[in-house]
Amino acid sequence: MRRAGAVTKKNETAEITPDFRSGVVRLLSVIRDIEPVKTGWTIAAKTYEPDGLDVFVLDNEGQDYSLLFVKWAEVLGYEVPEELAENIGQARLAAAILYGMTWFAVSSEENDKAAEQFAEDCKDVDERTYSSFSEMQEDIGE
Repeated sequence: MRRAGAVTKKNETAEITPDFRSGVVRLLSVIRDIEPVKTGWTIAAKTYEPDGLDVFVLDNEGQDYSLLFVKWAEVLGYEVPEELAENIGQARLAAAILYGMTWFAVSSEENDKAAEQFAEDCKDVDERTYSSFSEMQEDIGE
């Protein structure tokens, strides 16, 4: 019998447990029912040697944003350049997008609540730039 595998690093596989498989099936069944919201934004990625992959989204002006705290309907509406999927591999890219989408929550409702709370929390923060992490910590009193 052949074992199922998941891409963990380029050209490596890991055993998939029945619980993991069940969770992925549930996640995909939920995602299938979400109506994508088209924003015109595009999925992008950077690869790092030897096997790192960072997936993010680019807005219409080329500004990059994380997939964290983004409503799933929006992520599902982002465009995926065919060349990107071919270069990285469809399965690896899809896994990285799902990983980003589910970082804080494994349900759309939980994620939407986290995204709304994050947006609310950010309303009180004015835009500042820092030259170092320690400068930012000092400014916020940590």
